[in-house]
Amino acid sequence: MKILITGGGTTERVDAVRYVGNISTGRTASRIADWLSEKGHEIIYLRGQNSEIPRGRKIKIINYNDFKNLWEKIKKILSSQDVDILVQAAAVADYSPSRIMAGNLKIKPSGKTKIPSSLNSLTVSFRKNFKILDRIKNISKNKRIFVFGFKLTCNADRKERRHAAFQVKADAVALNDLSEIKKEHPFHIYMKKRKTTYVPNAEKLAERIEKIAKKATTR
Repeated sequence: MKILITGGGTTERVDAVRYVGNISTGRTASRIADWLSEKGHEIIYLRGQNSEIPRGRKIKIINYNDFKNLWEKIKKILSSQDVDILVQAAAVADYSPSRIMAGNLKIKPSGKTKIPSSLNSLTVSFRKNFKILDRIKNISKNKRIFVFGFKLTCNADRKERRHAAFQVKADAVALNDLSEIKKEHPFHIYMKKRKTTYVPNAEKLAERIEKIAKKATTR
């Protein structure tokens, strides 16, 4: 199968040296990519800035930086190639800087200039980004593409986790809660009309992704 995997996090530019990011390391996505590659699948990997790099030699790695750049690369790949599975593990910014105010001075967020450090204060306004997963089926060349999404919660109870998972527009969702991430990184897999499945780590998650997607795409 041809599989597109996204990993790491977006970096939304404030200026040439500052950005708004998140805590994603890309470790889970890179381990999934390595496991699936070892099983003989064709892997295209979209990697966020400074995130972990998959080790598989046959994995095609493409770097991305911000939300817009990630979306453009996903759209280009899915609209031109017959991709069987999308594993959207990237931590994508819900908001991007749109305007910066320093007193009466308006500054447009850009990676080309640096905001002077002499300014006493800055007010940064953000715009809401659309949900990439909401648009996947419409832009994909393969209309039967299997979409595997991810959701992170924080100290959520069982009911809250289930509700959060089913807000994600995907065929299956791997949810993890910050309270459970210790030495290992466990996940709960949610699919409509099916029982929740627990997996203890990224490798077992990759195994489940392969099994679920194979069954779905061969119908």
